[in-house]
Parts: sequence; structure tokens; C-alpha cells
Amino acid sequence: MPKAKGKISIIKIILTICVLWAGIKYYNAYQASQAINYDIIPKRDSKEISQEELMSFLPVWSDYMDRHISELGKRPVSLASGAPEDNLSDEAKEWLLRRLWYPNRFFYVEQRLRTILKTIEYQAQSENLIKELSRQYAALQAQQAQNSNPDSNLSSLMNSIENMIKEQKAKENVEKISPEEIKLVLPLRTVIKDALSKSQTTDMTGTK
Repeated sequence: MPKAKGKISIIKIILTICVLWAGIKYYNAYQASQAINYDIIPKRDSKEISQEELMSFLPVWSDYMDRHISELGKRPVSLASGAPEDNLSDEAKEWLLRRLWYPNRFFYVEQRLRTILKTIEYQAQSENLIKELSRQYAALQAQQAQNSNPDSNLSSLMNSIENMIKEQKAKENVEKISPEEIKLVLPLRTVIKDALSKSQTTDMTGTK
């Protein structure tokens, strides 16, 4: 009998070791499956944004705002930090990484799109102003042509209008937005504007 009990104890020990070993293997496999695969996250670093990047950004941004992801981890905002990604908790950063976005690029695209929208709006306003100034200039020019001697007052006004037109054109694209980006965003500006206008009750990143 003692020998039989000894064999049973050895079997139990072996079974316990096997169970533990299987558990460790399963845990390691689970951890590996949960690990972030940085190799598949696009490394975007260009100043301009592409159509592929825009199409990838919009649904993730919408989900990010709807789910209040910036509140994950309840990390307090750092007043010394000017970058939204620096105020994200590790949980929020992981959420973005699992959706194939590096946080710094994610918020870069957000800000870039806001700048492009502002540029498009400013250019539309500028074009209307330049048209009106050009009309006024043409009227003064026609009036000046009727004078046998140039009118100094008219010449001064025309010079002022010319300078205003030049200044207006110089300000049309101070952000150096490329024509390709304007062409990309222009037909989608309403959709993009609506997406970026989403706000959260408590936005820990300070991004709206």
C-alpha cells in the first residue's frame, strides 16, 4: 500500500507540473497576442497628408471622440505640455496604437486638417476681396485714362489698391499648404469640418 500511495503522489506532482506548464504557455501566448505589433503601424512623417492617411484618420478620430478615449486613465493635463499626445494616459496611447496610429502623428493630422480648412476658407474670402479691389482698380484706371494729365489722387488710390491686392495674395497661404492637400480636402470639407467639430464633455488632451 505505501508504494501505491507513493506512485499516486508522484502522478499528482507530474500532473500539477503539466497543468502549471500549460498555464504558463497559455499565458505567454495570450500576452504575445496582446502585444502591440509596431511593425504594422505606418510610420508617417511627411509634412503633407495623403488621401490614404485622411481616409484612415476620419473613422478613428470619430471613434476616439465618441468613446471619450482621452479620458482613459484619468491622467491630469500638463500645463507645461503643448502637445496633446503628451497629456494622454498610457491606456489612451495604447488605444491609438492598436488602431495603427502613433499618437503624435494622429494629432498632427488633426491639426493639419484644421489648418487646411482655415486656408481654404481664407482663400475663398481673399479671392472675393481681390475681385472687388480689382474692380475698383479698373474703374479708377478708366477714370484716369480720361484725364489729359494724370490725377495724382487717382494714382495714389490705384497704388494703394495694388498694394492691398499684393498683400492679400501674400497672406492666402501663409501655412504653406500644398495644392494637392487643398484638392484633397476641398470636396470633403463639410465632412471633415463636422468630424473635427465633435467635442467631449471632458477632453483631457485639450483637443477639440
